[in-house]
Amino acid sequence: MGLRFEIVLTVEVEEDANFLSVDESSTLEVVKEKISDCVYDLDDVEILESDITRRID
Repeated sequence: MGLRFEIVLTVEVEEDANFLSVDESSTLEVVKEKISDCVYDLDDVEILESDITRRID
C-alpha cells in the first residue's frame, strides 16, 4: 500500500466560469469533476474518496 494523505481544499470559482452548468443543481458535481481531472494529471495519484460542499459565507 502506498502513502496516504488527506487534503482539504477551499476553492473559489468565478460565477461566470464557462465550465459551470446552467443547471445550478449540478454545480457541485461539475466542480468535483474539474478538481479530479487536475489531480489525475499527476502520475501515480489516485483519489480514494472525495466530498464537496458549497459554502455560503
